[in-house]
Amino acid sequence: MTKAQIVNFMGAPGVGKTVLAKKLSAQQPEYRFFEREVLLDILFEQERDTPRYNALAGYITKFNFDIATECAKQGISVVVEAPMKPAIQGKPASFIDAALAAAAKDGFGVSLIYCVAPAETVLAYLKQRGAPRDEPKYDQINTETGWPWFLKTFIDVPGPIQYEHLRVDTTRPVDENLGRIVEYLHRQNT
Repeated sequence: MTKAQIVNFMGAPGVGKTVLAKKLSAQQPEYRFFEREVLLDILFEQERDTPRYNALAGYITKFNFDIATECAKQGISVVVEAPMKPAIQGKPASFIDAALAAAAKDGFGVSLIYCVAPAETVLAYLKQRGAPRDEPKYDQINTETGWPWFLKTFIDVPGPIQYEHLRVDTTRPVDENLGRIVEYLHRQNT
């Protein structure tokens, strides 16, 4: 018998976490995708990286992880996605730590998928997405919210070195990545 899992896709905004999460959920229906972006869009529409957004975004991510944890306790596998800025910067991430502690106690699994791509590819993905919320990130000069900040915060980082994870290069074909992810999840679940 397989145990329930929380599958967390993490990485830079625009790297392709949501694409892979949706495809995994569609291909493997036992994994339900809780799309954090839907909640963020309802609350903030295109207003991102503002003090109000920054004050609430962490709570929404925590809410998503709390629901995923409760579902996993009930035997329901869930897919979530979030940049997980502390984890990809090589630091502890409280949401992941809480999920891992609950998993150890309640007998479900937590699988981490770290999505990466070269900086120029992520910039192209962001521009292709065309979301107004991403436009400040294109600014090559602004060190507070522009491209230099984005690189330092999300791209030029060590990754989740303190957690076991699968590193996925999103420049590879989606089906190839999904195959690797499904294999990884099956290994994690046995």
